[in-house]
Amino acid sequence: MARKVGQIIARGDRRWLIRVYLGRDRETNKHNYHNRTIHGPIREAQAYLTRKLRERDLGRDWKEQRSHSTSIWIDGSRPP
Repeated sequence: MARKVGQIIARGDRRWLIRVYLGRDRETNKHNYHNRTIHGPIREAQAYLTRKLRERDLGRDWKEQRSHSTSIWIDGSRPP
């Protein structure tokens, strides 16, 4: 049986936590997950999970999808 690589967890009324397993960190050997909270019906959460699992399967780089606030925190400067 295949392992479950994506989860939808109820976090309240019409709030869903989406978790996608990204593998293990080579240095720390810890599990890496992409986490996102979706506000709305479960169909939106399912659609988001499906998109992210497809991106994972296609091997897209998840590090490029970080928010601008992360780059500000790391660099100390604003993105263009």
